[in-house]
Amino acid sequence: MRLQIQLVMLGDMGVGKSTLVNLLKDPKFDWLKIQSTLQVELHALDMQVKGEDITLRITDTIGQRHWHQVNQQFLNPQVLRGTDVVLMVYDTTRPDSVDRLDHWWSELKKIVGTIPCVLVGTKTDAPLANLQLPVREWTTKTVQTTAKEPDTVKEAFITAVELVLNSEAAKKALNVTKKTVHLNNPPPQPNKKKDRWCPWWPW
Repeated sequence: MRLQIQLVMLGDMGVGKSTLVNLLKDPKFDWLKIQSTLQVELHALDMQVKGEDITLRITDTIGQRHWHQVNQQFLNPQVLRGTDVVLMVYDTTRPDSVDRLDHWWSELKKIVGTIPCVLVGTKTDAPLANLQLPVREWTTKTVQTTAKEPDTVKEAFITAVELVLNSEAAKKALNVTKKTVHLNNPPPQPNKKKDRWCPWWPW
């Protein structure tokens, strides 16, 4: 049985959303050469967490400040349908990206309602990094990461998957079926060939 989990990345442009995804796929990824995401990108990765076979479907969004323009074109309900968990990403060197976390959450909630959310701070190795954890009532988990330590990136995604696995919907799905299941409605399919999880990744 394989459980399919739909994860959405949200946060301002330049906070490191795409870097997190690429480092998850390949810890040796050259994050210094990353470019800003110009359109919504879909990724599908196989992994095993807590003894369960998982297909993690990641929607990497654009971090435009004018959400309503992006939402109309890309982040419409059809794209976000079936979302199980969110990584809300902020830059520890940019207070403005922290201030806007509530904005991103408010706009997402209008589309998918209340769902599990993990706050993810990036660039914690930077001299100007503020390592004080932001407190938000709509999330219970915060993970701080640096691209120089891929294990911290892995921790962020594992935390998100575990939040879903601990939910009642996941427990029910795992107990009543022996085939591939979606917790919500089936998510959109990636246009690209599905990435396969690296066999050497130490889950």
